[in-house]
Amino acid sequence: MDFVKLSYFHSAATYSNFSMAAQECHIAQTAMSRHIADIEKEIGVELFKRFPKKVILTPAGELFFHETKEILRKYNEIVTATQDTASGSIDRLNIAFGFYERSLLFEYVLPFVEKYPRISVTIQQYPYDLLIQELKKGNCDVGFCPPNWAATLENTRSVALRTSTNHIALSKTHPLTKYSELSAEQLEGQVIILPKYNEPLDDFKRLCDHYGIKPKKTVHVNTLGAMISMIETNIGVSIVPSYIIEDYSYIEFRPFNYTLLRDKRHVALCLEPVVRSVTSLFLDEIAEKIESESRLHLNINE
Repeated sequence: MDFVKLSYFHSAATYSNFSMAAQECHIAQTAMSRHIADIEKEIGVELFKRFPKKVILTPAGELFFHETKEILRKYNEIVTATQDTASGSIDRLNIAFGFYERSLLFEYVLPFVEKYPRISVTIQQYPYDLLIQELKKGNCDVGFCPPNWAATLENTRSVALRTSTNHIALSKTHPLTKYSELSAEQLEGQVIILPKYNEPLDDFKRLCDHYGIKPKKTVHVNTLGAMISMIETNIGVSIVPSYIIEDYSYIEFRPFNYTLLRDKRHVALCLEPVVRSVTSLFLDEIAEKIESESRLHLNINE
């Protein structure tokens, strides 16, 4: 079967509209209709019920759509890998991370780089909304981000990383350092520093609404470095994941005790179908590392 025509069929099935599918595939609507008819003639069954403004898969069409999805994915992956081989660029991996995940890269990217020295790895940092767009455009292969941002994408493969607890980061000169642990109520009247791009699920707003907390004000910053500088100079405090805790000379960290919001497991994810095999290899390595660490943890606790 012609794989190009098969891709046209999948586009038509996705949009339930020959005209929209034709626009996406950059062909005329008449050509789209003809290609679908060719497939139906080849396999001897009707795949779509035609209506004036839409098309609907028949039961046979539904089966054909689901059964050929993996075939088309594998074909596209093979074509891309072949093209990469011809251009000498097969051994490359583009990774993107957002606001907090820099500390995770050492833990998960370094072992991969050491194990596969021939693979050229590049790393870029983006605000989370742009990171999602870069994934959609295919400009990066893997993105590291919080689970709420991953949830804005459909058809992804993701690997949950190690759990991080929440801490309050504050200057060593801040009065709250006298407490060994902080609660949500102690944020009342504080200047809170937040990432500039903290949507789509604003955990901090939910926290404030639940406990009736009224911060003095909130300040949004565009980089972790800017956040750290503002905390160091005692402009405000911030809620941060535990894995970013390093040896900051002028900052202390206190566990943040609250029950409303669960601790997060940031994820490494890619879009599906996976176009390049090196992307799958990278996520497989991370998944294996997570599973190995989990088994080790269970053995220690037994």
